[in-house]
Amino acid sequence: MMPEYAEWTGAIERVLHPLASALLVRDADLVRVRRLIEKRSLGTRLVIEAVPADAAAPRPARARDSLLHRVRVAEGPFQKWMQWRLSDSFDVSCVAGPDELDEVERGVTLGGQIKTSARRYEKNDRVAIDDRRHWILGSDNQAKIDHLLERRAAAQTELDRMRAELDEHLAAGQAAMARRLLLERVLKRTWAEFDAAAAEATIADREAELARLTARSRDLDEASRAVEDAERRKQSSNQEADDANAARALAMSALQASDSLIAQLTARLHGVEVADADIALLEARYRAVQRRIDTANIGDIGLKVANALHAAAKEADDARSRSMMTFARLASEFRGAWPAAAPNLTSDVDDRSGYRALLDGIRTRGLPLTRRTSADCCARSRAT
Repeated sequence: MMPEYAEWTGAIERVLHPLASALLVRDADLVRVRRLIEKRSLGTRLVIEAVPADAAAPRPARARDSLLHRVRVAEGPFQKWMQWRLSDSFDVSCVAGPDELDEVERGVTLGGQIKTSARRYEKNDRVAIDDRRHWILGSDNQAKIDHLLERRAAAQTELDRMRAELDEHLAAGQAAMARRLLLERVLKRTWAEFDAAAAEATIADREAELARLTARSRDLDEASRAVEDAERRKQSSNQEADDANAARALAMSALQASDSLIAQLTARLHGVEVADADIALLEARYRAVQRRIDTANIGDIGLKVANALHAAAKEADDARSRSMMTFARLASEFRGAWPAAAPNLTSDVDDRSGYRALLDGIRTRGLPLTRRTSADCCARSRAT
């Protein structure tokens, strides 16, 4: 989409979706591709557009405010054919509102209503027109990735907020569990154990009696101190047991939450097979970011790994595009200098095997190369 017509992206996405979602296949590969897909159950809908080796010139736009003036075809091996295809089937007028559709043969409104013929109109709102998650136009998906990463960051923020709330609830649950254990112990006691006045009087009597008895017996005095020490240790053990039970309840709650998360992620991966080598590579990338991975930090780590993979993929795509353009330039130079040597070869990268065979033949026969361009082109085709 041209930047000045960005507001039309959603509507034009709907018009061009049949073409944008199709698989482009050269005529030379069409038979092999048809046979391959015939043997497989794809599990989805696949549309193929057969692309000839030489595409016709694009037709001039005839429609008023044509869609053709609002999109730009990226450079690449299918550029010429794509320009012709758009001009042949998608010369559609972009009109401001539904009433203006009466004035055009075919048109689309800013709201996504499409007039496909004199008596047929379509408005497909199964997906919101401004839902960028389903947009597919463009020579790369950087804008869509950026949008999804923004949504993911927002979702991560919300997840962090909910986790904080969960931690608060878990802490409150732990405190409630400790109170419950304490209350259960209280319920097992008699009122006499909580009658402070009676208890103090009893204690005073017992201490006086104990003092009288221990005054006459050293062994009894030592036994009394041992009982007091044992009572203190018992109280300490009871407190430690209460703390351990509360910690165990909290750990069980966290374990249940982890099991639930694992079950959800496993369900999302149903039917998806990942090779062991890919699993090892992903594991290495995640561990390279941070050695210790848990449910609290795996989201941030995954975002960093996704960004790194996207950057690497984009760099590889850029390198591939540069190689294809270099090949096309050298092949054109070779064909211009040696037209008789490659009468059936084109400048397309798909013919690289033909150029390799030509180079092998030249080297085998020992023919002199009077132009450096031909040698460079053939050598570059072998490298490609």
